[in-house]
Amino acid sequence: MDKPQCIRPISICLFRKDNKILVSECFDSIKQDYFCRPLGGGIEFGESSQEAMLREIDSVFAT
Repeated sequence: MDKPQCIRPISICLFRKDNKILVSECFDSIKQDYFCRPLGGGIEFGESSQEAMLREIDSVFAT
């Protein structure tokens, strides 16, 4: 049986300087291809979109 499809909310933050935006390179395992998107990620149950965005941004800059 196929895995049921669901919509997962995400929170995205756009960093812009002049004519440029900061993006993250990601890999789509279904399409086997790379793509770019602004920083962000999934919103966990009980978490606000702002909390999710801050958590995702912290994880990028924690290294």
